[in-house]
Amino acid sequence: MNINNTFILPPVPASKSRPRNHRVRGGGQHVKGSPPEEKGSRSSRKINPHGLIQRGGIINDDTIPRFKCKIIAGSANNQLLEPQHGEMLHERGILYAPDYVINAGGLIQVADELEYKDASMRRERVLMKTEAIYDILLRIFTRSKEQNIPTSEVADRLAEERIEVIGKIKTNYVKR
Repeated sequence: MNINNTFILPPVPASKSRPRNHRVRGGGQHVKGSPPEEKGSRSSRKINPHGLIQRGGIINDDTIPRFKCKIIAGSANNQLLEPQHGEMLHERGILYAPDYVINAGGLIQVADELEYKDASMRRERVLMKTEAIYDILLRIFTRSKEQNIPTSEVADRLAEERIEVIGKIKTNYVKR
């Protein structure tokens, strides 16, 4: 097994088991399952919390001390139990890709499906917007490193800045 391509994933519930012909992306690299409370306690480099985790807060006071990984990046919602857990990851040198940033692709897809009925136009817009997630993550990681603050805090600040800008646009251009 190549340690560089190992992900710790939760076990697949029987109700959501994969068909026999399901192939794991990444050239068929080995993927191991483990219960949420064991996430990162092995010598993996990455943790990929995803939607099969039925509860939030997988990153908490109990799990963080056991993490031996260097990266946490996955689509599960509400991974940090409390905001201070982002700080704890930062202090331990664990790169955290905030869940709501990594999850943005699904929301982009749904929003454009509602807005644009022309499938070809929608596809182009969705691809353009989802490809921007990479740049946003790089901006978060860079600012985190430059300012020595957790990636979760940088992501929150960027979101708040964007909300403020959009609020000003709405105030200036939308009739009430």
